[in-house]
Amino acid sequence: MLFIRELKIKPMKQVISAFALLLFGTLSLQAQQSTIDLVQQSELEQHIRFLASDELQGRYTGSVGNRTAARYIAEYLRAQGCQPVEGLTDYFQEIPFESVRPPATATFKVGDKTYTYGEEFFLSNGPATTIEGGAVFAEHGWVDEAEGIDNFAGLDVKGKLVFAWSGKPGSRDPQEAFAASKLKRRLAAERGAIGLVEVYRLPFPWKFLLNYLNKESLSIADPDDAATEGLVYGMLNEKSDAPFEAMKSGEKTLVALTTSGVERSKMHSSNVAAVLEGSDPDLKHEFMVVTAHYDHVGVAKQGGGFAYGKRDSIFNGARDNAIGVASMMLTAKVMAVNRPKRSVLFLALTAEEQGLIGSSYFVKHPLVPLDKIIFNFNTDGAGYNLSLIHI
Repeated sequence: MLFIRELKIKPMKQVISAFALLLFGTLSLQAQQSTIDLVQQSELEQHIRFLASDELQGRYTGSVGNRTAARYIAEYLRAQGCQPVEGLTDYFQEIPFESVRPPATATFKVGDKTYTYGEEFFLSNGPATTIEGGAVFAEHGWVDEAEGIDNFAGLDVKGKLVFAWSGKPGSRDPQEAFAASKLKRRLAAERGAIGLVEVYRLPFPWKFLLNYLNKESLSIADPDDAATEGLVYGMLNEKSDAPFEAMKSGEKTLVALTTSGVERSKMHSSNVAAVLEGSDPDLKHEFMVVTAHYDHVGVAKQGGGFAYGKRDSIFNGARDNAIGVASMMLTAKVMAVNRPKRSVLFLALTAEEQGLIGSSYFVKHPLVPLDKIIFNFNTDGAGYNLSLIHI
């Protein structure tokens, strides 16, 4: 359990005051001070304590605690007079997620060499299955008609496991490689392959990649992914080129791969969105946006809180980012008293810890015209003076 012993309000006042000065230069200092006096230490602490409480179980995206936090934020914004965004029936921008869990077990053998699952290879796609037989090497497994590239030309990959170098031809950029992997799976599946294994050749530590990808992950559900759900996909850390050069030269290489299958499940989480209409008839159609992510990382074997002198299993997320959300909520309270000329969109984002998914979804599905947004003030760990104790 996380306990807050001392939380001085002065730094928070300074954050909100600086924000007010930046956005509302037309307001008098006296008016700014009167609205900032609305922010009391007890209320700030109340919001942080609730959002970071054990009962919310770390606010993992899509969890009950995550949804409870979203409702708590929405009801507070409603109480300040903020309205749902036009087009939403409530204060929630629903996001369809897909949760993906790697196989519990897998084995892999190429020729005479056996690889260790979770150390030398991982799998992130495909059902429970066993693949045995010959394999095909397809360079990067890439097709680009404009560039005259077809790595599958002349290859019979139907019903076979395909090996390919990681990334795109002529590029060793990890970002490009990750972005290309989904298309590479589709290219292999369209040609009848039953599996695609990328051979790791990127200037990025394998261990980091393994820790990042070989675990449960969330992504926005994509209907197009259904075309590749039956394709086994993973990555292999084999430093030698020899096995793949042998395949390329036509030498038959037997492979054996078994997997208990990737587990997929649909789920939902929401960005919380509310608008405070501007006071100026001409400028109220423009928006200032105040953002803070409200999700955290949930529960694990060793969490971030303390209970009875020992670490417990809950990552409470007081600093990341209950305190940022609390500052956003209290900013709404301040602005509701002295409304700015422009409208303000308050946006509590979900799935930040999963790769900024909530904010990316908002940009791709904006609730207000993007060209009408003139400013975004984001808080992740707002100004504070926080002391923690162990009990």
